[in-house]
Amino acid sequence: MPQLKKILLNLPDPLLQQLDDLSKKKGVSRSRILRDAAEDFIKKEKEKVKQDLKKGYTEMGKLNLKLAEICFDA
Repeated sequence: MPQLKKILLNLPDPLLQQLDDLSKKKGVSRSRILRDAAEDFIKKEKEKVKQDLKKGYTEMGKLNLKLAEICFDA
């Protein structure tokens, strides 16, 4: 595992309590839960960007084909 860095994180009391409860229930540290959550979030965001790019390139491909057909028919 890469070297870990400490950060300061502000959470509302109810969220912190839920985090503490989950930490105790799972027997893992708050840090482990937050690291896992951050990794999952980043993975999902990267997948969203990938899907958006794929959609954009697909749409542009259709548009480019139509433009080419118009040019060749002219």
